[in-house]
Amino acid sequence: MNISLSVPDILLFTASILLVFTILLLLKKVNSKNYMLIGTLALYFSFITATIALLLFTRYNNIKIINSGTILSLMTIVYSLYNVFHYFSLQQLIVKKSRFKVKHLLHLVAVFIVGILIFNFFEPLNFIKGKGYSFIFETQHLMVAKNKNFIIPLTRILHPIFYFILGGYLLFSFYNSPRYLSIQKSTRYFIFFFYFQKIFLFIWVFIGFVGFDIDSELYSTLSITGFSITALFMSSYILLSPHLLLQITKLNYTSKKTPIEASKLPHLASQLERMMNQNKFYLNANYNLTNLSSETYISAITIREVIAARGYKNFSTYINSFRIAHAEQLISNGYLDTYSIESLCKDSGFQSEVTFYRVFKKVHDCTPKEFSYNLKSFK
Repeated sequence: MNISLSVPDILLFTASILLVFTILLLLKKVNSKNYMLIGTLALYFSFITATIALLLFTRYNNIKIINSGTILSLMTIVYSLYNVFHYFSLQQLIVKKSRFKVKHLLHLVAVFIVGILIFNFFEPLNFIKGKGYSFIFETQHLMVAKNKNFIIPLTRILHPIFYFILGGYLLFSFYNSPRYLSIQKSTRYFIFFFYFQKIFLFIWVFIGFVGFDIDSELYSTLSITGFSITALFMSSYILLSPHLLLQITKLNYTSKKTPIEASKLPHLASQLERMMNQNKFYLNANYNLTNLSSETYISAITIREVIAARGYKNFSTYINSFRIAHAEQLISNGYLDTYSIESLCKDSGFQSEVTFYRVFKKVHDCTPKEFSYNLKSFK
């Protein structure tokens, strides 16, 4: 078969080469601590590479193999897998935990079920007019028209949308968390860029699917060209940013770092306080700086800076301020009319009554009972 190289062909070949270099560069950074982060990123780029390889194979393969439906089925499964591993990669870039959790398997089980459905119920469509890249979109339209093989087109639309929502929730939580300001700006930009490039990949596929009825050749070519350029840009961005690669492949944010900018401290302090109030970490009597650092993925050094900027001597003074505020709220609600001081102490997160009395009196210049009496006298 004599097919001259078109612009989409050249872009796909170039993107696949750069993606392979990106994968190799990532694998050079892998170690026993960051294998989850590097592994998920490498697999994500591997599945994009596999998708491009299948696109090229569709462009140049034997027509009998195309009619069997094998290529389209494999492409759908690979497409589903790179949706899943994009989410895993985004999660690792934000959270950066090194342990694999069993719940991650649930995402892969869903893809496995889709694969079984495709290979068991797929009915090959033998009358395909299109050639090359148009084949991908023509088969999907014929499936919809004949009310058959709905699994493939449905998977290509609903599956990525589901993971856009999951990824969007991750980004929203990340943006509203204290750790957002504790990491370098370039890394934050990469995380958002990484999320949105997946949306662009989906948009190009969707354009090919929707635009096929308007002009099969034009929209198929536009879809494949846009897809390859997006993949090309992503791989180039990583390959040309060695310092960025070093930042994103670090296991966590608890390592030694330079002090954060003073202008960020007030905003970071507000976010940290909001998280403390929402999760009520202070009610755990044994909660310490290490726990907070683990919960927020902010280094202990940064947390100390934030605490100092808020005027607290140390972490103990900081967390006790939340406990005292909680005790005040309980007393205001008539807690001491029913329960004892000992119960108030425990329910406010203090380990001992002595510490509770000492801290409370230092803040209010009176005991909890006197505070309760003063509240009642003002009513």
